[in-house]
Order: sequence, then C-alpha cells, then structure tokens
Amino acid sequence: MLNEYRVGILILAALNVLLLIVNIIDLSWVYIGFEVPEDFNLKQFVHEGTYLLILSILLSIGIVLYFFRGSLNFYPKNKALFILGKVWIVQNAFLTISVFMRNFHYINYHGLASKRIGMIAFLIMTFFGLLTLVYKVNNKKSSYFLLRVNTWFIFLSLVCLSFFNWDRIIVSNNLAHHNPAEIDIDHYLELDPRISPLILSNLDAIEMQMKAHQLNRKVWVNSLDIDLFKVRLLKKTKLYLKRQKSHSWASWNMQDKRLRDSFGLN
Repeated sequence: MLNEYRVGILILAALNVLLLIVNIIDLSWVYIGFEVPEDFNLKQFVHEGTYLLILSILLSIGIVLYFFRGSLNFYPKNKALFILGKVWIVQNAFLTISVFMRNFHYINYHGLASKRIGMIAFLIMTFFGLLTLVYKVNNKKSSYFLLRVNTWFIFLSLVCLSFFNWDRIIVSNNLAHHNPAEIDIDHYLELDPRISPLILSNLDAIEMQMKAHQLNRKVWVNSLDIDLFKVRLLKKTKLYLKRQKSHSWASWNMQDKRLRDSFGLN
C-alpha cells in the first residue's frame, strides 16, 4: 500500500505540473484579450483543446478509480494524495472552461453549427462529471456511484436537448450574425429540410453573406450564387417531401405538416 501511495504522489504531482503549464498558457492566450489572427484556423484551435481535454479526463477517471479505491481510501497518511487528486480535478475543470472559451470564440467569429452546440453539451456533461469525481474523493464513494450518477445526468441532458429545434436556432442566429463574411453558408444546405421555409424567406440576408464572402482574401465556402443556392435547397426539400409520401400516418408530425403547408401541398 505504501508503494502505491508513493507512486500515486509522484504521478499526480507530475501531471499537475504539466497541466498547470497548459492552463497558464491558456489563461494568457484564450482568456486575456483574445483576437483572431489573420489566417488563423479556429476549428483546429477548438479541436486541439478538445483532444487534450478528452485525454486529460480519461487520465483523471483512471487515476481516481485506481488510487482512490478500497483500502487506499482509508490509508491514514493519504492527505497529500487527496490534495493532489483534488488539485488535478480542479485543473481539469479549468481546462474544461478553457475549451468552452475556445468554442465561444469560434461561435462568436463563425456563428453557430450543430457540432459547436454539441461541444457545449459535451463540456457541460464533462464539468458535471468532474464535480462527481470531487464528490467521490471527498466522500469515499464507489465507482458504481460515478457510473450511476453520470449515466442519469447524460440521459437527462439528452432529453432536455431534444426539446429544442436546434436547426431553427442555428439559422436564426447565423442570419443575424455580426460577421457575415465568416458564416458557413454551405451549412444551411446541410440542415433539416423542414427548416427550408425559414431559409427561403431570408434569401436576401444569405445573399448579403455571399457578397461579404467574395470580398475575403481567401474564399472558403462553395455557395456564392444565390440562384444556384435556392435551386439546391428546393431540390433537397422536394426530395424530402417525395420520400415522406411513402410513409404511413404513423410518421405524421407537425413539422412535416408545416413544411407541406408552406409549399401548398395540403
């Protein structure tokens, strides 16, 4: 037990130092006066932070489950191990907030997208998971406790997410975005066809975004012609409506009805 305790101290001390360096860099780079440099890849910026967070979270889970188990929980001289474990979890919580800030800058510059919303949901679940790790360490709870509580939280989070029409939220947000030259116009065509009436009623705003993109030094979207954009959107929507005709009454829903009404099919 003494050897395991010493190994745990060394591992947690080393990991805390490494993560502290990362967090200090993030503090000076992500939090204080962040500006998007020219030709800077915000997508890669967010992904790198996410990969680091996932690796760090997996390490956290492994360390907590291994070193805060069974008899080690009740080892009389384990105060240093407990302190280092809590510091490690707190640093991971800070890293989670840092990734949230990266994602915030991404949304602020490029607008909303499905994966960016998914990232926010993932970070909330991650933060909750870290809180439960702290609770486990403080109260000497079992691994089953972690599994049970986090599974329920993930389930309830997914249920809550299903209450919202995220595609409508994405379109509404991006149409009114303050940075039209950086909105992903192609993403409009990837959304649920049932959101097409909203897009069709705002073609003027989308055309303005296309013109703003054309002034960029580097053009990174494919949709730059409003007429071709409209043709592609209508083709996708009509194909969806055609498929719906073969469905039985059991698949009826209000969104499909509204879409058919907007095209005068009811």
